[in-house]
Amino acid sequence: GRIDQPLLVYVGRLAVEKRIDVLRPILDVYPDVNLAIVGSGPQREELEKMFAGTNTVFTGYLEGDDLAAAYAAGDAFVFAGEHETLGNVVLEAMASGLPVLAAAIGGPLDHMRDGENGFLFPAGDSDALCNRVGRVLGNPMLKHQLAEGARRYALTQTWERIMDGLLENYESVIE
Repeated sequence: GRIDQPLLVYVGRLAVEKRIDVLRPILDVYPDVNLAIVGSGPQREELEKMFAGTNTVFTGYLEGDDLAAAYAAGDAFVFAGEHETLGNVVLEAMASGLPVLAAAIGGPLDHMRDGENGFLFPAGDSDALCNRVGRVLGNPMLKHQLAEGARRYALTQTWERIMDGLLENYESVIE
């Protein structure tokens, strides 16, 4: 795609439980949108077929500066996984100043502040995701506000704080 076309970024394993299929309709609704799928995994071949003919690039597994550059190039982060625990990639995306569009389930809920650092959508609901994508990409001021909110939130999340939260979760489960 062209440089002036918006770029959505997904980072994670390419596996069925990540529900990357939920992202596919975005490219029908918004044919000028580019999608970068960053990661490797057992579903790669199937996904490459599913996304064939769209503005999607599969980068393979990235780390360090290459991964940072992938986040930095994006306009928003899209995440449809339904079985997440910590939601690390969500935090990484926020730290990179990306508004996050995430399924309203599991780990990402710990970090998502709907309308402040991104938008939640019902798990598995491509139409709702497309709606949120349109809101963010169609409104530069909103996109900027969400990006700022994402960065601000990420700065509050130290490892110590994340681990304290995890320990509290464990303690409540044990009780």
